[in-house]
Amino acid sequence: MKTYEDQELAQEFRSLAGQIPVPPGELPRPHGSALAGGLRFAGVLAGVVLVVFIASFINDLRANRQGSVGSSASPTPSPTASAPPTAFPNVTLLAGTSDGRLYRSEPGVAPRAPANVCPSQAILALKVSPDHASVIVVCGGSNGEALVLDTTTFAQRAGPLAVVPNVDAVAWAPDGKTVAALQVGKCDPQAPVCSVHVSLWDVASGTVRVIRPDEPLAFNLRWTTLGLSISFPQGPEPGTLTWDGQAWHEYSARRRLWLADQSNRAVLVEAGTGNVGGRVWERQGDTELPLTASLTDIEYPLALDGDTVVVWRDVPPGGALVIYRGQAIERVIPTDGFCDAAQQVGRWVVCTSSGSTAMAYSLDTGQIARQQIAGVNRFNALAVVTLR
Repeated sequence: MKTYEDQELAQEFRSLAGQIPVPPGELPRPHGSALAGGLRFAGVLAGVVLVVFIASFINDLRANRQGSVGSSASPTPSPTASAPPTAFPNVTLLAGTSDGRLYRSEPGVAPRAPANVCPSQAILALKVSPDHASVIVVCGGSNGEALVLDTTTFAQRAGPLAVVPNVDAVAWAPDGKTVAALQVGKCDPQAPVCSVHVSLWDVASGTVRVIRPDEPLAFNLRWTTLGLSISFPQGPEPGTLTWDGQAWHEYSARRRLWLADQSNRAVLVEAGTGNVGGRVWERQGDTELPLTASLTDIEYPLALDGDTVVVWRDVPPGGALVIYRGQAIERVIPTDGFCDAAQQVGRWVVCTSSGSTAMAYSLDTGQIARQQIAGVNRFNALAVVTLR
């Protein structure tokens, strides 16, 4: 896989990725002793890592349009559909492409030449630091690596760090000094995929510390108000674990944590292998309640704002934003683009997955704004750097 230049190709690949079989039962867990042989020879290693690579890309490239079957609510036109186009928020955007180029789009500033930060590789994800001064660029191919760049000059500040070629391979700590990362671990000839380490990367010193070694099928790395979390699709510890800096604790036995706020309200997803969407749940205290009524709807949480949860539903022809408030659907707004991930900045929720036009949803007005990025026909990842 080398390009996502058009939606049709992306949809075909998503469908292919969605057919990757998951071995029945539990995968064998590697033990602490060194395995004979260590990393296998290059050809075999590339093959098993490719399985992880393709499975992780389901999140970016999924086109299983199951949302139209048994939907709890059909998309209806936005109440403001006939109003004049909503102005896009006055923000600076970073856009990464499938050929490894990084663009910066700033209101009122002439476009400049992009930086070739991932030569011969796609930019899988862009993760902005809490102070918006740095951005992690995740490059991916048969192998992955992460670079920390200055958001204004694109000067390299740290890295590269070898990571799993995955859209959720890294997550900033709230202090902006440490990055959690998923790294390829041992490649056991008896296991269907290589194991994954959860590591902590000190950006200033460059040191890396493994805090959870050799997990099979570890996904959904997050750093929320609940701390660092990681999810596993199958046993012996399925669901989501959180880390308090010393030890790991079970958070949810069956679902994967996506979003959380200061009041410990959280949004989770019930799904199979990988960081794909699925049935969305809301957690209050220790109680988990379903938001997605239909078992066949595929939804991706985007924002948590008080008692409001914003998700994107994968339903033809172009998906829809579904606004949940108090366990009920308040609004369904059809979209014309893919939006399985987002970054909330101020009162705006900006879609950060692949597309041809930047799309933002206003939490205040309920309207969608769109903006073309100069010089970019299609981006593979998007990030909001500053709110002016």
